[in-house]
Amino acid sequence: MCPLRCAKARKQYLLDARTSERQGDDDEAQHASNKQNIIETPCATGRAFFLCIGKHIKDSDMIQSSLKSGQKALQPLPSKSVSDKRNLQSYPVAEALLQDRQSLKSDEEAGIEVLKVTKLFKLQPRRIAISLNRKNLLVTSGRIKSLKGILRTAISARSISLDQIDRIQRGCVTKRFLSAALEPTAMQQALSIIYYDSGSLESLDLIIPSRREFKIVVQTLEDLAALAAVERRRLSIFDQIAHFHLSQCSIKLSESSISYSQWMTITDTLHTSLPKTRLTDIFRRHSDKVALSDVGLLLCYVYEELNADKTVTRIWDEMLEDDPVKDKDSISAVEFLSFLRKYQKCSHYQLEEACDLIRRLQSGQEDRLTKAQFLKYLTGDANDLVDPERAKEGVQNMHQPLSRYWIHSAHSTFRTTAKPVSFGRTSSKNPADIADEQMYMAALMRGVRCLELIVWDGIDPDSVVVSSQNPANSSSSSVPLDVVLRMIANFVEQFPYSFPIILHLQICCQQRLQALADQLESILGAFLLRPSSGVDDHLSLPSPDQARGKVIIFSKRPVAGSSSVVMDDFDWDIDSEKQIPVTHEDATVGDRTNKSGRLVGFDAHGPLYSVDPELSSRTPDQLWKQAIIDAKEATDSLEKAQAHERELNDKALQQANLAAELMSRLGISPHQIKEKTCLDRRKNPTNDQVIFQESPSMDEEEGVEIHDILPHLVSGDQTRYENALLEAQEAQKRVEHCKERLEFAERELERAIQVAQSDKGTDVDVREQARKAANEARIHNEDAIAAAQRVERLKELVAQIEDKAGSAGTVVQTALTEAKISEKRAFDAEARAERARVAAEHERKRAEEETRKEEILERIVSDIHQECQLAQSTYDQVRERIEKATLRLERAKEQIRSLENSSKYREQLLLQETESRPLVVQHAEKIEERDNCLALIDKATQESILVDKNRKQLQLKLEEKAQEWRIQAELASQTRRNADRSVHAAEELLEHAIEEREAAELRHVAYKRAESTVSDRGSQKESLFAQLKEAERASVEAAKLAAQSKHRASFLLDELDKEALSLTQQLVDEKKLHVVRLQGELDSAQLLKQHKELEVEKEVQRLKTDSELMKGTMISDVVTDNSQVDTPREADAISAYQSAVKLKDDANKASLYTQVLMSEANMKREVANRASEYKILMEMTLELPDKLSAMIFLYSCRLRNWASSMCLSNVHAHSLSQRVLVKRLEENAGEEVDLRKFTKDHLCRIFPYGKKNKSFPMKAWSLGCQFAGVNLAFPDEQVLLAEGRFRENGSCGYVLKPRYLTHDYVRGAEQPQRWALQVISGFNIPSCSNNVNLRVQVKVWTADGEPIIHETGEVSRNCFNPSWGNVFDLKISDPSMAMVNFIVYNGSEYLAGASLPVSCWREGFRSVALFNANHSRSGPYEFACLLVQATRHR
Repeated sequence: MCPLRCAKARKQYLLDARTSERQGDDDEAQHASNKQNIIETPCATGRAFFLCIGKHIKDSDMIQSSLKSGQKALQPLPSKSVSDKRNLQSYPVAEALLQDRQSLKSDEEAGIEVLKVTKLFKLQPRRIAISLNRKNLLVTSGRIKSLKGILRTAISARSISLDQIDRIQRGCVTKRFLSAALEPTAMQQALSIIYYDSGSLESLDLIIPSRREFKIVVQTLEDLAALAAVERRRLSIFDQIAHFHLSQCSIKLSESSISYSQWMTITDTLHTSLPKTRLTDIFRRHSDKVALSDVGLLLCYVYEELNADKTVTRIWDEMLEDDPVKDKDSISAVEFLSFLRKYQKCSHYQLEEACDLIRRLQSGQEDRLTKAQFLKYLTGDANDLVDPERAKEGVQNMHQPLSRYWIHSAHSTFRTTAKPVSFGRTSSKNPADIADEQMYMAALMRGVRCLELIVWDGIDPDSVVVSSQNPANSSSSSVPLDVVLRMIANFVEQFPYSFPIILHLQICCQQRLQALADQLESILGAFLLRPSSGVDDHLSLPSPDQARGKVIIFSKRPVAGSSSVVMDDFDWDIDSEKQIPVTHEDATVGDRTNKSGRLVGFDAHGPLYSVDPELSSRTPDQLWKQAIIDAKEATDSLEKAQAHERELNDKALQQANLAAELMSRLGISPHQIKEKTCLDRRKNPTNDQVIFQESPSMDEEEGVEIHDILPHLVSGDQTRYENALLEAQEAQKRVEHCKERLEFAERELERAIQVAQSDKGTDVDVREQARKAANEARIHNEDAIAAAQRVERLKELVAQIEDKAGSAGTVVQTALTEAKISEKRAFDAEARAERARVAAEHERKRAEEETRKEEILERIVSDIHQECQLAQSTYDQVRERIEKATLRLERAKEQIRSLENSSKYREQLLLQETESRPLVVQHAEKIEERDNCLALIDKATQESILVDKNRKQLQLKLEEKAQEWRIQAELASQTRRNADRSVHAAEELLEHAIEEREAAELRHVAYKRAESTVSDRGSQKESLFAQLKEAERASVEAAKLAAQSKHRASFLLDELDKEALSLTQQLVDEKKLHVVRLQGELDSAQLLKQHKELEVEKEVQRLKTDSELMKGTMISDVVTDNSQVDTPREADAISAYQSAVKLKDDANKASLYTQVLMSEANMKREVANRASEYKILMEMTLELPDKLSAMIFLYSCRLRNWASSMCLSNVHAHSLSQRVLVKRLEENAGEEVDLRKFTKDHLCRIFPYGKKNKSFPMKAWSLGCQFAGVNLAFPDEQVLLAEGRFRENGSCGYVLKPRYLTHDYVRGAEQPQRWALQVISGFNIPSCSNNVNLRVQVKVWTADGEPIIHETGEVSRNCFNPSWGNVFDLKISDPSMAMVNFIVYNGSEYLAGASLPVSCWREGFRSVALFNANHSRSGPYEFACLLVQATRHR
């Protein structure tokens, strides 16, 4: 941010300050004067403060975390006042910190100096103190006021009630701190006071320069806030409600009373159903004004008037009647003990415990209980339906492995909503697309102990960010990773005994993995739980108690001995069920690439490696492309062969149809056409036909020749058929023999593998190399065959590349010319930008100089103005002295005239001087007094002349200097505007220069690319010629190359022997090669068998045709002359028939050739698939730094099958989406058993996924899954379920699973329960609507299926004490799993709710504490509850 723009904004703000009043401490900006020490964030590193002037940022939109969440929000009763010696008044506060408001405002030395971060992210000096009654925190604030055109700063002090403080947060973790760009030294003494204001959380962010004062302030505030909260809880429930609503109605507690209108406002907020006349009567009992201390009593009267809760009244009346020590307004401890034992089922309570409970419910020491105190007990947190002893943190065994606990998990923790989302409703536009680092602190405060971080390469250099999508390719927001890590570190520092925090880290970084490792090490290094010996797969899971205060990283990591890892378990891949080509959970590309030798090719089994450096110089990408090309060529050849086969079949069918049509027209039968065809075949034999002939010439009677020839023809067909049948039988025997040999070889191979596996010295890499070497021979043989087929295609490519090379030179020259032009334009633009920058710098300095002159003149004007005021004051004093002297002179003259006119004076004047003459003496004294007054007037007049002259001179000087100030101000303003325009112009020129430079670089890149294209095409042309020559040579030298490859394979086997490989390993390799050879023999035998079977079918058809012809000839009569005459149409029919037969034979041969090509294409497709799988693995592979690998404790791996998962060590964990889990359970009934078995000793994470982000944690918990993630950004019933589940064990984030989920699966050990639940009434339920219709929904959740829903009726116009009285019968099949949700609706609007585990319930009249949608019990929800009666049937 340019300083000149800051100055301009400052000047504009000063002008605005003269015309409007600034309200509030954080909305003002201070005038930069010499009398005010204002600390500003440097413009170069700040957040453009002055551009944000007037922009109000409300912290209630930022602070989302509260300690009043979950079980921790329920406050116990305060300790008994008799023995509690520590209270607010006796707490020792440092003298400097204890001040009253007036002293803090007037005395600059009072209080402790701090720096406050305002809502505009600016540091302002402030002073803080504790009020004398130790109930309020006082903070000074400065407001700018205008006095006679001159700005003044008025100091005031605001007050924050200590009992409204939620917590004291050390460190820079709020939005203001993160946006203020503070120095590292300032961060060490930073704290945020999170407090409630108007029902929402606000933040007071301070920096205390002194380390000693920092410790004093933090300790004092923490202690006083706790004591203030205890004292407030000692009040009655009505007084607490009154205290809250008085603050909400902006009624200061320092006032003595409230008015009638204020009373009606409070009752309207509470939504009482009493008519206005009754509320007026209640208020009029205390005249027109009601003391603040009596407002709680009035609310008690309202409660009595409503009388909606008849159950409580009935119980109270019964206790009054049965009380042995009767009193009309209270009950004794004996009767209260009877209530506890009879109704509350507290049979273990004794009288002393009942007395202690009464003392804690009241502020006095009497052992009697009033109805208001009884109501406080019933609706208080201490009487919650959840037993506080069973819900206490640490009550469960925390020394078992992590796999035996449910762990509170948040999915997409970084997400928040742009605006509040209604309970259970999500926007169709997915509002949770905003990343906010504050959500991590909010999740931790709510008891979440498994956080999710999806890290990406940031846009800025060396930055790593947390986001849902890649920031470089999307507009989704992100937060810096270091900010999130500092928040987590701050939480661990503040709560060092919390159970471990698990960070589920999904690494999407490609380039900044080292930066990721460095940030984790520098920020969380001291808190990380690391593997004891680096990357070790044989670790065991720690217990939560062992890992207190630690952070556990849960992510992918490489196996021991490798640094490569396949990132195959991203949530989106798991949910989409994307198939990853990895054969084992622990398999990585590192396992495949760490072979002896380099990659030389692929076969149907996978990649092939060789140690021969001359064998292949192609890269893996080139090998993959070649495999794809080979597969495509084989597929194209197969398609051409299939097309040719279909063409032949179609032509054969057409000829057959033509022959049939011609025979139909001639009226001859197929037997006759076959006979004539056979005769023509004898007359005109072909090379492949056998002619049986007894005489060198034929008789003219063709019928006789046919009778002589046909038997020999049929006999020859029979002989050929028998020979073909024998050959087919021999081929079948050969196939069976090959199968037997193959099966025997496979059995031998299995035995050899078993022997080799038992041999500990087996070298797997060397054995694999031997197998690959054997496959190289086959690959080179196939390459030689393929080379001949590629000759024609290469010739076509050569012709194409020669055509393209002609235009490449012109492109290069054009690109070079454009690059030179762009370079010159960029240079000129940079020169102009530099000149503009220098000019802007000059203008900036001039503007600063003129601004300094303006400030100097302003100070001079202020000083002269003060001198003028002083001169005026002096002049007024002189004039006053003159006026007083004139009055004295007039009185003296009057007295002189009176004496002179007196007869006594004249008589005494005639007396001698020696005689008594008092009037003469008096006259002389008055004459002297007159002369003195005249002298005094003369002197004062002279002085007044001088003072007036000086005053006028000062006024003239003030006017002159004021004029100079105005002129200078205008000049400074003009110079600032000029400087601003210069800076703007310089920035535009700089942007233009940058654009020109980028354009020049782009054109230079285009030139390089064009030049590279020319070079590449030349090299391509040479490469194509070389490939063409090589292909032609390869077709000739195929046999030689195959022999060389075979020799190389033998050489490698010899080398294996020289390397002292074990005999078992050599035997396995030989057996594998033998199996491969036998498989090839079997394939050849099967093809030969198919060919022989086709020949047998052909001979059978021929034999059948000739036999039918002979039979028809023997039966027919002597051929007539008409039948012996060959007409042209008969010749056409015979020709069509012969053509059809020939085409059918050709189609059969084409079918056999197609089968051969199909086998070859399938093999090459398998090779291409293996190559593609290898490429996918390479793309998904990351090389993790050793530092990062050593930090990962929990190893995330993808689920393949449960059998292999059971063999993994306990530190391995699986992730499944909710959708995939449901699908697997539906498809496989045994999936549930396998998952439960796996989760007994391993970790499993279930996460919601999809557009709706819906989660259903109950099913995941019932299967033993430890992590059932919910999306906190969408408050719905499932989030409420998760919060309720972890109220057990004190909302610490860890709950011990039932025994049947951690030990042998015995479901029958848990007995079902049956409860009778009566929803009696509600108390102080918040609602913002004027139309109130309250109903309660009780929903029972179990692992067996859909929830069972019970609902009460609706109660209208009463939120203060609605009454229902409905009784529900709850049947709980699995108490350890079951959850019950209590939700209060106003129509369809969610008002408040709670979720309770049935396993923690207790009987009796109990309270159900209600929470807001974010599961926080703060503000108006602090007193909201339901009164129920729970009875368990036994």
